[in-house]
Amino acid sequence: MNIYRTRYLVKVVAVGFVAVGFSVIGCGGGSDEQRAAELLQSQRRRERAIDAAPKTDRQRIEKAERFFGKRNFAGARDELRPLLMSDQVPSEALLLYAKCEAEAGDPVAACELLRSIPPSDLTAFVDAALLAADLYLDLGQYAEAEASLEQVIELNATMDAPRINAVYHRLTALLNNQGRRIDAAKYLRRLARSGDITEKELFAMNTYGEAFIDVSMPKPSFHGALPPAALAEAKRLRREGELEQARVLIEQLSQRFPQSTPIAAFRCRIYADLKLDTMLDAYLQSLPPGIQREPEYWYALGTRMQSLNRHPEAVRCFVEAVRLDETDRFSFLALARSLQTLGKATEAECASRRFSLLHEAAIITSKIGGEPGTVAELSRLSEILDALNRPWEAIAWRQVSLKTHGGSDEWSRRVSEQRNALENSEQAASDPTADQDHFASCGIAPEDWPLPPASAIAADDSRDRSGDAIDESRVTEIKLNNVAAEVGLFFQYDSGDDPADNTQLLHQLTGGGIGVIDFDLDGSPDIYFTQGGGDAFDAGGSEPNQLFRNLPTGAWVSVATDAGTADLGYGQGVAVADINQDGFPDMILANIGPNVVYQNNGDGTFRRQPMAAPDARGDWTSSIACGDLSGDHLPEIVEINYIDDPTALTIGCTPEKDACNPSVFRPAIDRAWQIRPDGQILRWDGFVAMDEKPNYGFAAVIANFDDRNGNDLFIANDTEFNHFWLSHRDSQSAPVTLRESAQITGCAFGLLGQRQGCMGIAAGDFDRNGLLDLHITNFWNQAADLYSQEIPGVFTNVNAKRGMYEDTRMTVGWGTQAIDFDRNGWLDLPVLNGNVTDHRHRGRAYQMQPQFFRGDADGFELKNPADRYWSTPALGRTMAVLDFNRDLKPDLVTNHLDAPAALLENQTATENALQLELIGTSSERDAIGAKVTLTIGDQSWVGWMVGGDGLLCSNEPMIDFGIGPHESIEQIVIDWPSGRSQRFSDVEANHRYLVIEGESGLYRR
Repeated sequence: MNIYRTRYLVKVVAVGFVAVGFSVIGCGGGSDEQRAAELLQSQRRRERAIDAAPKTDRQRIEKAERFFGKRNFAGARDELRPLLMSDQVPSEALLLYAKCEAEAGDPVAACELLRSIPPSDLTAFVDAALLAADLYLDLGQYAEAEASLEQVIELNATMDAPRINAVYHRLTALLNNQGRRIDAAKYLRRLARSGDITEKELFAMNTYGEAFIDVSMPKPSFHGALPPAALAEAKRLRREGELEQARVLIEQLSQRFPQSTPIAAFRCRIYADLKLDTMLDAYLQSLPPGIQREPEYWYALGTRMQSLNRHPEAVRCFVEAVRLDETDRFSFLALARSLQTLGKATEAECASRRFSLLHEAAIITSKIGGEPGTVAELSRLSEILDALNRPWEAIAWRQVSLKTHGGSDEWSRRVSEQRNALENSEQAASDPTADQDHFASCGIAPEDWPLPPASAIAADDSRDRSGDAIDESRVTEIKLNNVAAEVGLFFQYDSGDDPADNTQLLHQLTGGGIGVIDFDLDGSPDIYFTQGGGDAFDAGGSEPNQLFRNLPTGAWVSVATDAGTADLGYGQGVAVADINQDGFPDMILANIGPNVVYQNNGDGTFRRQPMAAPDARGDWTSSIACGDLSGDHLPEIVEINYIDDPTALTIGCTPEKDACNPSVFRPAIDRAWQIRPDGQILRWDGFVAMDEKPNYGFAAVIANFDDRNGNDLFIANDTEFNHFWLSHRDSQSAPVTLRESAQITGCAFGLLGQRQGCMGIAAGDFDRNGLLDLHITNFWNQAADLYSQEIPGVFTNVNAKRGMYEDTRMTVGWGTQAIDFDRNGWLDLPVLNGNVTDHRHRGRAYQMQPQFFRGDADGFELKNPADRYWSTPALGRTMAVLDFNRDLKPDLVTNHLDAPAALLENQTATENALQLELIGTSSERDAIGAKVTLTIGDQSWVGWMVGGDGLLCSNEPMIDFGIGPHESIEQIVIDWPSGRSQRFSDVEANHRYLVIEGESGLYRR
């Protein structure tokens, strides 16, 4: 036998033998085997002798521990079994026997033994509780696991800090994994106070309203009956945007566990998210006792009160929510909105400030969740938490910074002093939580505000104005057919990308602009296309822009060279506006580089004028919007700028390395320019702190959204919160200023409060409540937003309620418009789609089909027209509206990265319509901000003359109405930006009219 194998065998059988220095000499005649057998026999004799001698309890336990260490669970149990038969079983023996049962595959028996360990033996009792919790979790018995740990909590006063904290750690993870984040919060706060808190637990304290799963613990099994812990899965689905799946799961859970308040509260939250008002109203009548301790219940109830314009009750609800969960930034924001509506400016500012701080903290923790935070980030997070009156967390993050990055002895000493001072101050306070509640609610006493009476929650909602019922027999097929080739409209955008190298630059992905302009005033709209093809910032290096004249013969002719508009800058958007008020429309071009004004000479030609000095590098301007913002009855020009970072133009994007996320580059500052009466173009400073709010702007709309003070400006921003610049006047004679108000007015972010990759805009009254709404297209896995004005100046995202959520989530949307194509009285929404980078290897589409959402009283339904254009995937980008053939049916012109421009003629068999062209006299000539109301019986339609709209485009300047079966309009009311109002009665439908401010007649066009 091999000598090394023999030595190993000797060592194995001679367990417990002192073999130091032992060696076998020689290798023949079987001496090694004989020596091994003798040693084995000797060992067995000794063991029999020891077993025959009387043993103490300690000896049996120690021997059982040795067996257990060798995974000889049967031997360990044999050794312990006599002890279990005694009157007073040592707790240590019970604990070890239970471990043996568990390891042997009988966790139920193990738990029975663990439960028999008395609390008087504190050490064993705590160890037993922790082990039992783990075993119950393996069995999927979350309630039993929680009960096991809570037994220990009751002994807190007699336990040392490390042991009680061990239970807190386990209990917080257990509760978090069940979706019971508020229940976990109280233990997280205790851990933060003790200083024994992990970085992962600090992350869990950032936002209690969101799912937080500890992957080190078993995930609830859904193979059998749903456990209550499936609430965590429902919250995860919501976080991932799977709202319908979350709704189905939470409804199943609440039916199975009707007395669970966390489950009931989350069901309320989902109904509030989806704006399922009727379902929420019904469910609010049958909630389980104790629901008032759930902040999500109060948030849902508060949003319902807001939607009913019952703001005093909404204030009470949101105050209750933030008292229970001081991390709920969206309750703070909603609270600020109601307070502002009620004229409580100071309190509203406090709540808004809380939201801003919480949002900043969420951004930081999201960033450092993927990689270690920098000293600056951790320091700022601590400052925010101090400002939010959460000092224990602030200190804990400072300790994380010390551990991660180190620090001076002085800094470490100061952190320790902060902890000691805080401990002393809390010990001195009679009720440390009282000040926190007062602080979190911005000093608002809940009892000063009324609770919603349960009987009135389901009151009639006057906002649901469905207008004419849609007669299904009158529903016709939408026909939007591409006739570009037939009429000779040939244009292909050139981004400058070389398809052979599989690499694109960010600026090659946005597409070119479209401007609809009747430059020769012949009554037929012409089309201007911006072009790329060269290097960014090279004012003369791209392909020439194209101007197509719409001739009466039906043919389109390229006239850019003759008109002097063949600009060679790298083109983006184009705005059409009469900036010098001479009656001839001008063009303002957005370039990557110097922007350019083309002033219409009135003779079919244009004069080129750079907006900046000729040697200026310029910005990356995506869109231009024009309209009177200052109140001087002359248009302002607003540059919507995208990125201010030269590296964005040099880093290539490939399918394997996607560097085309704008958020990694420095954002740009938008700029406004004022047209002076003498024609000069000068910077305008009417925006309050615009230079402090850089962003990734894509598209804009100018209109008087709230019917106060003058025009406002909405900007769709990519990867960041949108901007909504709301006009203000301190007095009637004071100048107009615009203040950024998107967050408090409700149009800043997605349905769940997330930042979106916003691109295109369509503005219109989608629900026919007389207020201007917004449809925003977004990036992949981000549903389009549908911001509905509930009351003037306050928006609610109703994309799920009105059928836009699921069908838009897995698209990358670009150009969109709001037009009633079939003239049934309800706006439709066509959308162009197309990805930015080819990720087909990841299961994402690259080219994408356009979508057509047909509108009616209930919302929108995806129903594409039959023309081949609507079933052909493409990299769609820009879309503009015009009535190119003057048949009172709106048409579309669309642009793509990989296909020629399309002219989509509306060939639908439509109902009745009205089109209006407006010319301002006291107002600026384009009348941006004018509001037109049509009244027919008890029905009404409202339209606006807007600046901007769409994406990188300008539509034909008209207000277009579909009015269903009505052949005449009883009354037309035009509210001009100047404040003047005009009325016209008994107007025949199915015509286009020209309206001049101050003149009594309508002029048929």
